[in-house]
Amino acid sequence: LNETQSRYVRCVKPNTQKRKLVMEHITTMEQLRCAGVVAAVLISRSAYPSKLFHAEVVERYGMLNEGKPKDGYPDAKAECEDICKKMLKHMETTTKAGKVQSGFAMGKTRAYFRSGCLEYLESERSKIWDKWAVKIQRPARGFIVRRRIMREKYAKFAEAVIPVQSLFRLVLAKKR
Repeated sequence: LNETQSRYVRCVKPNTQKRKLVMEHITTMEQLRCAGVVAAVLISRSAYPSKLFHAEVVERYGMLNEGKPKDGYPDAKAECEDICKKMLKHMETTTKAGKVQSGFAMGKTRAYFRSGCLEYLESERSKIWDKWAVKIQRPARGFIVRRRIMREKYAKFAEAVIPVQSLFRLVLAKKR
C-alpha cells in the first residue's frame, strides 16, 4: 500500500459470520465486483495479460537479440524495446482503421505483452537453449564413445597381458 497511490482502501470481508479462517467465495467476489476490482482486472487482462520489468525482459530474452550494437544500449528500456520489435514483428495486427498494433507496449518501467507473445518468446528461448545444450554435450558424448571403443578394442589385449605380467613378476620374485 505504501508503494501505490491509492485514493482509498477497500476492506474485503471474507465471511459474514466474522470468524477467522473461514472464506465465503461468493460473498468475496460480490464485494470485489462492487468495488470494480474484477472489471479492472478483466480489462487489463483482455488487452495485455502479461507484463514484465524491462530488466527482466533483457535478462530472460537478451539471447534472442542477435544484432546488438557494439557499444550497447543506453538503458534496459531501449534494449527491451529492440528485442521486442525484432522478435515480435510477426505478431503485429492491423485494425479496421488501418492502424498497426504491435504485440507489445512499452511503459516507463514494464513491457506489456498481448496474449501469445510471451509464449512465443519462451519457445524461441527454448530453441536456443537446446542448441547450446547440444554444443556442450557433443564433446562429452564423443569422449564417452571413444573411451568405450578403446576399452572394447583393448579388452582382448588385457586378457593376454595378465599371464605375461604374472610370469614376469614370478621371474623378478625368484631373482630376489
